[in-house]
Amino acid sequence: MSTATSGLMSSADSGVMPGAYSDVSNPSFAVQNLGTSWNEQTMSHVLCANTTKSSMSTCCLEPGKMTCSQCYLVKYCGSECQVQHWKMHKKDCKHPYNDPSWQPAWMTEKRAPAFVTDNGPPATFSGTFGNYLWGNVPAINCLQLARNEGHRAASMDLTFCFAASGDIRNLILTVNDLPDNYTGKCSILCNDINGVVVNRNLVILFVLLTAGADVAEAAELAVHLMYSAALTPAMASYVRQCTEVIYGTHGPYSGAWDTRGAGKLRSLQWMSHIQLALRMFRSQYNLTTALANMRSVMYSPTRVDYRDRYLASLEPNHRLAFSRFRTTGVLAPFATDISHFTEPNRLLFSPEGGWLTMDDANPLFGWDLGPVFECGQRHGATRGNAFGCLFFYLKEQFQKFAMRAKKFRLDLTLSQADAKELSLAMANGSVQNFQKARFDRIETSNLADYLGASQVIKGWAPLLNKANPHSVLLMNFMNWILRQPHSRARDHGRNMDMKIVEQSAAILGFSPRQVFAEGMYSSKMVSAIECMEAFYDNEHPFSEFLKTTGALQEAISTGVQLRPIHRIHPKRSGLALEIPNQTIPNLTKTEFYDLFLLGGVNYSDRYIEVEGWP
Repeated sequence: MSTATSGLMSSADSGVMPGAYSDVSNPSFAVQNLGTSWNEQTMSHVLCANTTKSSMSTCCLEPGKMTCSQCYLVKYCGSECQVQHWKMHKKDCKHPYNDPSWQPAWMTEKRAPAFVTDNGPPATFSGTFGNYLWGNVPAINCLQLARNEGHRAASMDLTFCFAASGDIRNLILTVNDLPDNYTGKCSILCNDINGVVVNRNLVILFVLLTAGADVAEAAELAVHLMYSAALTPAMASYVRQCTEVIYGTHGPYSGAWDTRGAGKLRSLQWMSHIQLALRMFRSQYNLTTALANMRSVMYSPTRVDYRDRYLASLEPNHRLAFSRFRTTGVLAPFATDISHFTEPNRLLFSPEGGWLTMDDANPLFGWDLGPVFECGQRHGATRGNAFGCLFFYLKEQFQKFAMRAKKFRLDLTLSQADAKELSLAMANGSVQNFQKARFDRIETSNLADYLGASQVIKGWAPLLNKANPHSVLLMNFMNWILRQPHSRARDHGRNMDMKIVEQSAAILGFSPRQVFAEGMYSSKMVSAIECMEAFYDNEHPFSEFLKTTGALQEAISTGVQLRPIHRIHPKRSGLALEIPNQTIPNLTKTEFYDLFLLGGVNYSDRYIEVEGWP
């Protein structure tokens, strides 16, 4: 093997629907005139990274077997392909991000970072638009059968509500937790106030649930529709057919479609709410324009210190993997040939081609990365190939979801409404197909940050299914720390517990002495200060917050209570459900890294579960 190569090792629309809440018209519109395949090979395993092309050769399509021992990002079928590809791969393998000694720009330029000096900087930058299309809270399996209904759920009719869904992550994980022998009827209401969010979710679910494409193809396309800025021409053509079936030229907008199985997919929106979606899906800008607009947000010069702050917390190959995803815009295993992805994914861009989401948007955020890495490794992806692992994990989850829709009686309704107005409409029985519905799970994301905890409990707790002792209202709090004194470790200033500093440094792999030795704005100091919040016991401040906001009083007056022992999600991220008295995380370095550093979970977020009195 050439000594010049690296080694191988074995392997928001704010409109509110007034009055009666129903679909546009009653008849179900069967899926027609859709091709059953776009005749492209789906990816089930990491391929050889040799994408070298010449007039006499194409990309190697053999499975990757041998891992590059320097970057641990790519695999080759053997040394011949590795040598042939080295001229291309060395640009990545020897990239500055892949150097353990890499430092953020503010360090090399010897200046204070912008997130310290800016006068009230925004947490994120979004160019013109600013949608949270990839979610900004952890994905949750809201069923957790093993801790709740157990085997009895197999024959139960279950009804779920995602009151401020944002995306379909919680929906997917929850349905995928249904028993394999499920014989009941599962009805789901998935709501969001943002029309871009609702219609984007509708198209993705239409691809997964309706009997057009093969399940494996549909799942892979859904992955790209969720997270990739570009599609292949065949994929783009199929999506265009789907959107025309949903919204237009193949017949009137019906708001109801048959699924692969015995269920229905429905959309509850006024026609005025889908005009933006129609303009998005029928737009004509090209991929060059789209990617330029995406990069203008993702690589905005004003945000370099914010990007570097995240990169500084990552392992070298994860920095490189993150950079590649942002450059290509395609969620795929590292070094995958994406030259045939030549069409924009119009679900992620405005009608004029403007990038719709935030500069800090990251597909990895919110997913439990333990199962993600396990799944990726089953498909040949290394841990360093984090986005490749996520690709295979999502594809598996989407395939499982689509097969369950085919096997089970699954009725899924998407609605666009203000969550407060929706709860009133539900109470009045004016939501079509949910006139008398009572929910076994109500997931409200972080609505409490905007409506207030007491208002969420008042509006949604009465809609719990009292016949099911396991029914629960789930609430997340992201912004409570801005209102409650002493909610963060840093609020204590010089009186801060040094034990927290030591724990923070230790979990990052260095000592407090190293932290202080490198200076106030060193990357170690920045990371240590942020990580301190994970080890700060905020149980008491949060309890005080619930009292001062009236949440506890509202629960009592509504006839519900806060679960003392959670059975869906821990009271804060990083805790273990099986240890009810735990107040701060007790994680290994790898678990901590995956959850908070790579996975972007907020240290101070809190969760409550509201149930009826036993």
